[in-house]
Amino acid sequence: IREVEEETGLRCALEEELPSTSYVDHHGRPKLVRYWRMRPLSEELRLEHEADDARWLSPAEAARLLTYDRDLEVLRSLDG
Repeated sequence: IREVEEETGLRCALEEELPSTSYVDHHGRPKLVRYWRMRPLSEELRLEHEADDARWLSPAEAARLLTYDRDLEVLRSLDG
């Protein structure tokens, strides 16, 4: 919740946990990333610190923009 607010300015309510992803970073360290469905309490994006751009997309539109294939499972879980 803190990270989302810090990067987008959105205050959100936490909902169910989504599938996690794992990978090895460029330093050879294993990483586990956990995701949750969140419900925005407001829709006003405030990109003040870490993000350069943000927009609301459908899951299909978002899938075309993903950098890593491992994130597709997370995105697909939002349909259910």
